[in-house]
Amino acid sequence: RVLGPGGRLLIADFAPHDREELRQKAAHSRLGFADEQMTSWFGPAGLALAEMRTLEGGELTVKLWLGVKKGLRPVETNRVRAA
Repeated sequence: RVLGPGGRLLIADFAPHDREELRQKAAHSRLGFADEQMTSWFGPAGLALAEMRTLEGGELTVKLWLGVKKGLRPVETNRVRAA
């Protein structure tokens, strides 16, 4: 387990595209991800979708998905040091 309760995971990848040449040039096994694909994986991984963003501006559209691990963060306690 990598994330504790309240931990965040940011995934950055391309939106779906048809650039088949990237399979050979850049070893892409998938040609981007749809929002529905990505968010369907969050729940089973114990993540709640906190935010989605689309960054347009080039030939390919970049997508950002922010997930937050479900559960409460442990309460921090103040420790008193002996003098």
